[in-house]
Amino acid sequence: MNKFLWAILNKAISLGANLQRRGLATGMNCTRCQEQETEMHCFFTCHFAMEVWKLIPLHRTVHLAVGATFKDAIVSFRKHICLPPSGISLNILPWILWEIWTSRNALIFEGRRYSPEETALKGIKLAKEWSTSQAEFTKKGILPSEKQVWHAPRPPSSSDNTKTTCKTDAAWSKEKLLAGLGWIFSGSTLRTPITGSAVEASVKSPLVAEAVAIRAALCMATNLEITSIEVLSDNQTLVRAISGITQAKEIIGIVKDIRSIASEFASSSFSFIPRSQNSTADALAKEALRFSSVYLL
Repeated sequence: MNKFLWAILNKAISLGANLQRRGLATGMNCTRCQEQETEMHCFFTCHFAMEVWKLIPLHRTVHLAVGATFKDAIVSFRKHICLPPSGISLNILPWILWEIWTSRNALIFEGRRYSPEETALKGIKLAKEWSTSQAEFTKKGILPSEKQVWHAPRPPSSSDNTKTTCKTDAAWSKEKLLAGLGWIFSGSTLRTPITGSAVEASVKSPLVAEAVAIRAALCMATNLEITSIEVLSDNQTLVRAISGITQAKEIIGIVKDIRSIASEFASSSFSFIPRSQNSTADALAKEALRFSSVYLL
């Protein structure tokens, strides 16, 4: 769910407005009401989403101002919990957003139309299951991460012509705790290399910045429907942490996200490259940081 929220915030999901920003000119509007399909419209202001939210038993109604951003909405929902006896002790927001998204995709790609009631019920059920599982782990004194052992997907063979290479890098500002992220995809399945960049706030160290860059690149790779990927980074500590060779406390959560996203590919691998071979991603990251006032959400 962290990955899903991150993808929405960084405009890495296939909403109409995001596709339009990338130069695609068809199918840009909401399938249900033909309004512009932005993050706020899809998840909160579309008549379908509004009907779903009316069915969620929140302790207090969340009021979203006209013109509010998706980030504002997340902040507004942060302290809102469900009324008893729902059995949900955690923030229900991610689960409802997920069900609204899957209902939207079912309508577009399968022609299946779920009602607001069905969507709300499925979201509540998912949230309740997650809340119950977390309570069980707490009773046993075991964190979920202690029981989960990550096994890397099978690395692609050298003869795999569908493999895409992704080089990532980050630039970090100690004074502002900002990070510029950069990545470049290349491979035989791409007509030309695809570059990307972003800015991340509240980044506490260069290592965290490098980890966030890989996570961002992987999210973009899934959005581009890349199936086989080789991620290259010039930060050896990070590569070793992702590979499970060592642990770095400050990036444990991000590494978990990276492994989760990586499991969605048919094959994936993470390798170290010298900084001299990573100049393009480095330049993209530095440029993103330099123009952070433009890119920052």
